[in-house]
Amino acid sequence: MKKRYFFLLVMVLVALFRAPIFRYCVSYEPVGKRNFTPLEVSPLTDTIDAWIMNHPDAAPEEWIDYALKLTARTASFGIDGSTGDPEKILTGRKANCVGYSRLFAGIIHRLNKGKHWLRQEILIGKLSLFGWDLHKLSNDPFWGNHDYNRLSDDHGEKLYIVDPTLYDYTSIKYLEQIGDKTTYF
Repeated sequence: MKKRYFFLLVMVLVALFRAPIFRYCVSYEPVGKRNFTPLEVSPLTDTIDAWIMNHPDAAPEEWIDYALKLTARTASFGIDGSTGDPEKILTGRKANCVGYSRLFAGIIHRLNKGKHWLRQEILIGKLSLFGWDLHKLSNDPFWGNHDYNRLSDDHGEKLYIVDPTLYDYTSIKYLEQIGDKTTYF
């Protein structure tokens, strides 16, 4: 009986502290950048524009929170037949990490239109678990790298690193890069 309660306690603690545990165990190393495609007129852009009108004084953190949630509601991860094109994700196709990051970037771009509060990049990275390259687990090029997003405010004072794919499955909003002295929120 005690083992069961101990196991339950450990599971609850892991669930509660999943973000710090993940940031401690997994590191992201940027190895390149990817271009993104702005979202054209679609039902999603109408949804974003309505949010902007209802939240005129939203802070960049609120934009990021909204963009992560909207990306997670819109995209669905898939391996076979997945796409990195945000417009195709909107028509029901599955997304890979490229699609998640591009869709997130497109939403941020739309939120940022005319304000230029956030600068953003889509980074191509290598993931490692305690320094061990996770991409070596497969020879399939699909698993060769992983896309995520880096945003900074217009003054370069705050830096935000997010992984929209990770957020969709774990609700972890912000990442931390091991070995970089910059503070991430």
